[in-house]
Amino acid sequence: SKLLITPLSVKSGLYGVPIVVRRVGTADSVKQTVFLELHSKSQPVMSYLPAFRGNASMPKKIEPGKQLTIALTLENLNRRNLSDINVKVRSAILNKDHVTTIEPRERKTLSFSVLVDKNTPPQNDILRIHIIKIDNDKSYQYEVQPLEYEVIALEKLE
Repeated sequence: SKLLITPLSVKSGLYGVPIVVRRVGTADSVKQTVFLELHSKSQPVMSYLPAFRGNASMPKKIEPGKQLTIALTLENLNRRNLSDINVKVRSAILNKDHVTTIEPRERKTLSFSVLVDKNTPPQNDILRIHIIKIDNDKSYQYEVQPLEYEVIALEKLE
C-alpha cells in the first residue's frame, strides 16, 4: 500500500504527520506519527525544530507494595542537541517528572522506578507519557503510545 502526503506549506522544516488506521466495522485504531523533513529550494533551512519518537514499556499487571519499573526509549529525530527535555509520566497512581538532554539523532533509554503504595486498590489504568521541549517560547509536545495496565488485588493471608 502507498500513502501520498502532500504538504500544505512549502516551508522547510521537520513536520509530524499523525496517521490513524482504523479497522473497518470496529472502533479499533492505531495512531502513529510519521516525521517528514521538507526542503524548499527557495528557502534555506535555518534551524531544526524539536522532534521526538518515544516508546514505553511496563508490566501489564502491578502488585501493590512492589517496585514498578517503566522503560522509555527516546529518540531525537533531528540534527540538534536538545537540552531541558521534560518527560512527564502520569496515571491515576503514578506521577513522575524527569529532565534529560539528547544528542542529535541519539536514541536513549530512560528507566523510572516507582514504589506502588501497598494500599492501592485494584483498578485498571492507563499510563501516559509526554515529552515536552520549550524552544524560543514555543512548546513542542509528543505523547508516547499510552499503556494500559492493571493494579491487581493482594492475596489475603490466612
